[in-house]
Amino acid sequence: MSVDIIRENSKRFLMYIVANFKIFIDTCSLLSEHAEEFWNHIIPVLREENESVIVPFKVYKEIEKYADNEELCKGKDQDYLFLYTTLHY
Repeated sequence: MSVDIIRENSKRFLMYIVANFKIFIDTCSLLSEHAEEFWNHIIPVLREENESVIVPFKVYKEIEKYADNEELCKGKDQDYLFLYTTLHY
């Protein structure tokens, strides 16, 4: 199977998921080392389908806690600041 076919099948699968389900994101998913790859794939589909993901308030508050406290962030993925900024505005 070619890479183009695999990409197209993946996009179709994401479109199906976005169109038929609500997507809730948890803290671990947001701070995962693979989060950027996920967002790079799903954001175009979300835009095409005019949908969004749901970030529960408790998750938002936990990300805010990381962004506001350097001690909690030591040894963590440094994308937390970008993430907090994105969720905050």
